[in-house]
Amino acid sequence: MTDWSLLGRILDFCGVYFTIQLVRCAFFSFLLMGLVMLLRKMFFSKGTFFRGMLWALFLIIPFLGKLKVFYENEAVVRATWWITAGTMSCLWIDRIYIAGILGAFICIFGKRLRLLRTVAGMETAVFENVRICVTDMNVTPFTVGLFRPKIVLPKVMAEGYGMN
Repeated sequence: MTDWSLLGRILDFCGVYFTIQLVRCAFFSFLLMGLVMLLRKMFFSKGTFFRGMLWALFLIIPFLGKLKVFYENEAVVRATWWITAGTMSCLWIDRIYIAGILGAFICIFGKRLRLLRTVAGMETAVFENVRICVTDMNVTPFTVGLFRPKIVLPKVMAEGYGMN
């Protein structure tokens, strides 16, 4: 017989863990946004390249939860303890977060299936021994499919390249 309380505890743990990571990333994103804006205004007001390079600091945000600075630095642990304590005491927030993630997954999967059905109904053309799906829709060229990828081009572009 299945132990449902164990499954519930595992889901609660996952919800707490991912909610903590999300809130930490959001918190540090706001701090970093302020820092970037301040540096852009004070030091890099004329240099377009350096102003743009400041935005590269945001590349570290998704990895914050995995950096040792969160778990081995006492100052950071103390500063972010309120996030951990809040998510551990309000499990309903974590459950809403997990439900939102599942809802987003279902929406994205449904849109993906609709796109695959739409591409399957398109006419095909051959260009240099490659089958290409041609559409009348006003879209940019794209590929779809992981195991059987298809290239989709708008009809205007296909005619411009003289595809059969």
